[in-house]
Amino acid sequence: MKQTPVKRSSQKSTISDFDEPTPKNSPENVDFDIVRYFNDGKSHKKLLVFASNERKQCYEYVFVKTPLSYYGCNKCFAQKKVIKIKTETHEDGSRTFDFDTDKHICEPIEYLPENYQSLIIDSSNFKFEKRPVKGKIHPLLIIFASDDKNMCYKFGFDTCHNMFFCYECKKQYRNFTARFIQYEEKTAIEVNRLEHICKPQKYIP
Repeated sequence: MKQTPVKRSSQKSTISDFDEPTPKNSPENVDFDIVRYFNDGKSHKKLLVFASNERKQCYEYVFVKTPLSYYGCNKCFAQKKVIKIKTETHEDGSRTFDFDTDKHICEPIEYLPENYQSLIIDSSNFKFEKRPVKGKIHPLLIIFASDDKNMCYKFGFDTCHNMFFCYECKKQYRNFTARFIQYEEKTAIEVNRLEHICKPQKYIP
């Protein structure tokens, strides 16, 4: 019982010195996407790993929530074979993927991009900042909502769950979250499968 507050205090100290995360996958050059799709009117999330650089075929992975959560190949599951992509969430709000998996026993499926919506935001559409709040420096994630970067959504950092959250959506009881990942060998943002219910704000540097 006595160790819990000590750990939280240490974590808050780390957050005060928070720099932009630079997560690294293993290996780093795997071509993948994290996507949202709809089934019976409900949104779901999948991880796609492409079988070639042309992105004509892919393997679909679904998220399996266990004490050691992972993404599992959908078609291999159907054949009672577990092919795992392990994930690790870090204290700075980033997530890394271990793509070093066993060999599939299924065949890749045809990739139809019109069936999916990517949940990954590239580096040109977000900005990491540090801003003072009540005398302490805190990380702030800005995700731009317009090409001219005049409008944006602001994300604070949740130290309990190690993730970023949209301030304005949270005020309306929606948990719209974001994490730093590595995508196409660059730092990017992965958002969850929900949509904003708040309106973007004017970006003031």
